[in-house]
Amino acid sequence: MKLYSLIIILWLPGILISQSCLPDGIEITSQAQIDSFAINYPNCTEIEGYVIISGDDITSLNGLTVIESAHESFAVWGCNSLLDLTGLENLSYIGGWLQIIHNDSLTSLTKLSGVTTIGGTIQIIGNDAITNLDGLENIDAGSINHLSIYWNHALSRCNIENVCYYLLNSPSIVSIYDNALGCNSQTEIEAACIIDIDEFSNNQKIDLYPNPAKNFIMFDGEEFKDGLDINIYSLTGKSMLKLRLTTNKIDISKLEKGVYLLELKSNNYVSSHKLIKK
Repeated sequence: MKLYSLIIILWLPGILISQSCLPDGIEITSQAQIDSFAINYPNCTEIEGYVIISGDDITSLNGLTVIESAHESFAVWGCNSLLDLTGLENLSYIGGWLQIIHNDSLTSLTKLSGVTTIGGTIQIIGNDAITNLDGLENIDAGSINHLSIYWNHALSRCNIENVCYYLLNSPSIVSIYDNALGCNSQTEIEAACIIDIDEFSNNQKIDLYPNPAKNFIMFDGEEFKDGLDINIYSLTGKSMLKLRLTTNKIDISKLEKGVYLLELKSNNYVSSHKLIKK
C-alpha cells in the first residue's frame, strides 16, 4: 500500500505541471533551439501564441515532440535541409493558420496526421519535393475556410477527403496553381476526388431525396422492381456502405458528415449521385 501511494505521488506532479506557455509565441531559427526546447521550456505542451520554425540549418524537429497545441498560427518556413516533420506527431490543435512554405527538401507531411483542428487557413506553398497531401487528412473540413496550394512543382495528388469536401461545398477562398498535373487547379483536384470511382452513366432514371440528408435517403423510380445494389463511397474512393436495396429507403445515420458518391446498380442500369450527409 505504501509503495502504491509513493507511485501516485511521483506520477501526479508530472500531470499537474504540464502547462500552457509562451503567450507571445516563439520563433525558432536554429537546430540548437529545437534540440534544447524541452530543457528551456519544461512541460511546455500548449503554446499560447504562434510558432514559427525557420532556418537553413534545421534538419530535425525531434526536439518538439512535447508540443500538443498552438493557440495561434503554426508555420514551418524556409527549412531547406528538413526532409520530414518528424517531431510534430503530438501536435493536434492549431488555433490559427497552418503554413508549410518554401521548404525545398521536405518530402512528406505525414507527421501532421495528429492535427484535427485548425483556425481556418491551410497554406502549402513552394515545397518542391512534396508529392501529396497525406498527413493533412484528419483536419476537420469544417475548420478550413481558406486553402492555398501553389508553387509545389512535384505535388500531383491533393484529393484527400477534407480537401475534396471543402472544394465541393462552396469554398470561400481558394488559391491553387503551379503544382504538378492532377493538383494544378481547383478543377483538377475536384476531378481527382472521384477518379477512383467506376465510371457511371448519367442516365438519371431515379430520384434521390432529401439531399442533403441527415438520417435517411429515399428513392423514386421504376428500377426498384428488380431491386438495386447500393454502394456509397467517400470522395477518395473508399467504400463506406454496400447493400441490396429492396425498398425505397436507406439508413445513412451512421455515416460521418461529409460529401459522398452514391452508386446505384441493377441488371441494366447504372447511375451516380453526389450525396451530402448533414
